[in-house]
Amino acid sequence: MRMAKGRAATAVNVELVLLYWHIGDRIGRDILKEERAPYGKRILSTLSKELIAEYGPG
Repeated sequence: MRMAKGRAATAVNVELVLLYWHIGDRIGRDILKEERAPYGKRILSTLSKELIAEYGPG
């Protein structure tokens, strides 16, 4: 029973990841016209700094 629940949870997670990826892809193509949103550069810069501070470079 426990293995079946684990497989079901994994299947749901896979489908959610695919759903979110498709939504992001559609936003990129249809709304942003393949251009990066201006806030995206700030997010990546901020996230990069936070990850380096927490885990080190590389």
